[in-house]
Amino acid sequence: MQGELPQICSFLFDIGLEVIDINFFKNPLPPEEIQKIIQQSQEESKKKTKEVQIAIQVQEEERKKIYTDERLGTDKEIIDRTFTKIKQITELAK
Repeated sequence: MQGELPQICSFLFDIGLEVIDINFFKNPLPPEEIQKIIQQSQEESKKKTKEVQIAIQVQEEERKKIYTDERLGTDKEIIDRTFTKIKQITELAK
């Protein structure tokens, strides 16, 4: 276990859990403290998840806005070409 402890701590750090005291495994916290830490971690995780969801939503809205603006330009070009063709057909019919 002694050789695996640094690897465990490194893994926990990599997944976002900060290891404050290496002696934690030798002298674990009382269950109430552990529950409190878990609850705080879950609350922070929820906040970060919400922030990421908001950022994704804003980014998606911006992407839709840009796409809509491009489509309006494209639609305008299609309408202009259609009216040009109608004018040409009308002139040919005269």
